[in-house]
Amino acid sequence: MKLPCIKGRIERLYLRAIHGVDVMAIYGIRDMAALEILSETGTDLSKWPSAKHFVSWLNLCPNNKISGGKIISSMLLKKVPNIASQAFRHAANAVGRSDNWLGD
Repeated sequence: MKLPCIKGRIERLYLRAIHGVDVMAIYGIRDMAALEILSETGTDLSKWPSAKHFVSWLNLCPNNKISGGKIISSMLLKKVPNIASQAFRHAANAVGRSDNWLGD
């Protein structure tokens, strides 16, 4: 048995026991990212009526300006980034660079 493997399992079980949610089941989210996301959002996501509202709060959705069915400009709004949005961006970047079915 390898010690890092056991340590990862303990951290995952500990996070799940404390918060009641297994955030590390999301591909690319590891222990520090899970702690950052849970510290910013908490476990009760009922503050946001839908997933669109949550993604907008994270500032991860583009500001598409559409005219005549064509996108004129697309950029992210300038907001103060929160720790959760940075954690999601880092996880997505890591998954995109990894050599697996999501990274291709």
